[in-house]
Amino acid sequence: MPYQPLPLETDPNAVAIRLLTNVIARMAAAGQTYVPSAGALDTAIISELGQEIAATNARTVDAAQASVAGFGTTVVGLPAIVGSKATVPVTLTVTAPGVVVPAGLQVTGTNDESTDVTFELLSAVTAASTSVLVSMVALGVGVDYNAVPAGGLRVTTSTAVVVSAVATGASSGGVDAESADAYTGRLVTYMATLGVKAVRASDVVSVARNVPGVQRALAIDLYDSQVDNDPASAPAQKTVTVFPVDSSGDPVGADVKTNLAAALGAVREVNFIFRVADPTYTPVAVTFTAVAIRGFTASAVRDACVAAVSAFLSPRAWGATDRVGLTDWVATNTVRINDVVGVLYGVEGVAYVQSVTLNGGSANVTLPGRAALPKSTTASSSPSTVTGTVSTP
Repeated sequence: MPYQPLPLETDPNAVAIRLLTNVIARMAAAGQTYVPSAGALDTAIISELGQEIAATNARTVDAAQASVAGFGTTVVGLPAIVGSKATVPVTLTVTAPGVVVPAGLQVTGTNDESTDVTFELLSAVTAASTSVLVSMVALGVGVDYNAVPAGGLRVTTSTAVVVSAVATGASSGGVDAESADAYTGRLVTYMATLGVKAVRASDVVSVARNVPGVQRALAIDLYDSQVDNDPASAPAQKTVTVFPVDSSGDPVGADVKTNLAAALGAVREVNFIFRVADPTYTPVAVTFTAVAIRGFTASAVRDACVAAVSAFLSPRAWGATDRVGLTDWVATNTVRINDVVGVLYGVEGVAYVQSVTLNGGSANVTLPGRAALPKSTTASSSPSTVTGTVSTP
């Protein structure tokens, strides 16, 4: 289907008539009769409103079309045809060898539609003999400058050195600039032929996030979950494994996996393999001690600390750089003590942190698995745990 502009009226007379018609109808509904009178102030005001509304509508329609064109150029990669100037090969006869034919020399010929068109010399040329072959460029853009046949041309600028000009071939290369209507129509037609294809891991993630039930997904390129290959040493060519999770960070259900596999199959390039697998969940035990700021209740600060660290470890947000939208997932296999300390210091009422341990030790904890997530503190089995004490100064 062709591009459909916004359905806004841009004819000021049509807008004014609609306004008058509406005013007449509203007053009739109120039991009053209104008869517009040419030259009356009220009629003039409505007419002016029609002009302004039509002008605003026209700018809105143009802005919408410009936005579509910008999308086509920058996102789709289909630029508008900007147009080009025709050229014509010309032999100039000059008065003597060594004379300089100046830039800006213009000659005129007649195209196949009996229209006079003009060409100019862009750069000065020093004649080696009395016959000089040059390429001259049309003054304007478009096809109207094409099809000037070989033969005599009229020299249309004053010159003391050029005796005559003859086209040695027909002019060609002129292309009309594409109108906004023509471009957006072509863009719509072109986009109708496009199909979504998934090749890179990021493509797979984009497809996965459009499947209902999938909140986030991590895709690993060159990895086949069915053979557990190591991409660093044994990459599985043309293979991507995707790990989808729901809004709680839990594995998606079997029906969602089926729908995701179907969606990936629909955009799969020939010989590509897509796997759908569950993340690896690992419980993490965090223990902390901290001191509250004077005036804060120690138990309330402790509860806030536990809640903050629990949220930090939640598979719902683990590896997300945008912890508001929670749509991205960057592979993150290490739980760092310094990060936990930072979370604790972000809790209102914490004066300072005395100690933090992970899994009973003072070292960072590595989460196993290609798509590693901590277990939630509310998991039904082997949950992560966050315990601690907060004392008052």
